[in-house]
Amino acid sequence: MKDGLSKEKQFEKIYDVVIVGAGPGGSACACFCAIKGLKTLLIDKQKFPREKICGDALSGKSIEVLNKLDLIPELEKQQHAYIKSIIFSGPNGKEIEISFEKEKGDYHGYCVKRTISDYVIFKKAKTLCDTMEETELIDLNYTNDYVELKCINKKDSKEINIKSNLVIGADGAYSLVAKKNNLHLIEYDHHCTALRTYYNNVKGNNNESAIELHFVDEAIPGYFWIFPVGNNEWNVGIGMITKDMQQKKANLKEIMMKVINSEKFRDRFKEAVMIDSIKGWTLPFGSKKRKLYAYRTMLVGDAAQLIDPFTGEGQGNALLSGLIAAEIAKKACEKNNFSEDFLKEYNEKIYEHLWKELNTSYQLQKMTRFKWLMNFVLTKANKSEKVRETITSMLSGRKPKNHLFNPLFYVELLFS
Repeated sequence: MKDGLSKEKQFEKIYDVVIVGAGPGGSACACFCAIKGLKTLLIDKQKFPREKICGDALSGKSIEVLNKLDLIPELEKQQHAYIKSIIFSGPNGKEIEISFEKEKGDYHGYCVKRTISDYVIFKKAKTLCDTMEETELIDLNYTNDYVELKCINKKDSKEINIKSNLVIGADGAYSLVAKKNNLHLIEYDHHCTALRTYYNNVKGNNNESAIELHFVDEAIPGYFWIFPVGNNEWNVGIGMITKDMQQKKANLKEIMMKVINSEKFRDRFKEAVMIDSIKGWTLPFGSKKRKLYAYRTMLVGDAAQLIDPFTGEGQGNALLSGLIAAEIAKKACEKNNFSEDFLKEYNEKIYEHLWKELNTSYQLQKMTRFKWLMNFVLTKANKSEKVRETITSMLSGRKPKNHLFNPLFYVELLFS
């Protein structure tokens, strides 16, 4: 409905649900809550459009959720890259391209700067529910009757108190909603640190329709990436498991620049121009099950630590968790039941949809530590159409990824 509220409304209106954080998970959740008839407020500490550090990839899962909000046509009007394949390389430099062109259902993805894609979803939310920008949550107080959110308007430093039946934390990796409910725990072996910047004029690999993941020696079990985002721009970055980075005392910026200037990549970046500073962020991986709810509370997206442990992609799981949270919020409001016992269904639904995939991705992440195994698989894939088709099918969903852990798969590779 309207952007912002009068002072009277700010203090008097009681919402069914308040979503804290207007990233993809929070904005989508707000949309779905409003569509379901819930009195909904979406707040964010920043003013939109705003920059968000990310790899910028939107997976097929993201597209499925965004299609439910009829947002793909609007997204396609913006600067973007249409992704038809993924290029992988191992420590020995061998590459394979995983193409989705032949996949049923025209499986594809997009790369869109988060400044753009987040704003597209947020603008949709603004047409459906109340929103407050430049409004920062500073405290939560739980009573028998509601949650009171104590916020600060960053423009005039005035306090705003909001009452709600439910609060949904979509406030990122350092979620205050999670911390206030003792749901926030950083475990550095389930956590990634990453850097990214933007370049113009990156050459090679016909890469304006492919995202590239390069498992270089220096970053294993992380990777170096090159993602097109349209308009002759590329998102270039590197990520590494935080525990490994700490143990090796690794300097990610130095590693990234060393990779860019290496024999494999220097020609591709010879004419490239860095058009942004190098910026860092953290990614809490969904590689273990966690409690994602409390009394009158649910967590979505990075606040729920749902990032894919192998690819580092988080928007798809954020969007899906926002959809599921809205479904549970509707049930809770209908039953007027906001207890932990009732909201635990949210945890069950999240892991029913995501755990097999997250766990398999975690196993794949661990497999990348064995450089010889990665090199063996990618070398075979370079020589064998059958092996390429097998890996393509597995990574695009036609065969389960856990096929990679079947010993018979590697026996087949030996004789391929």
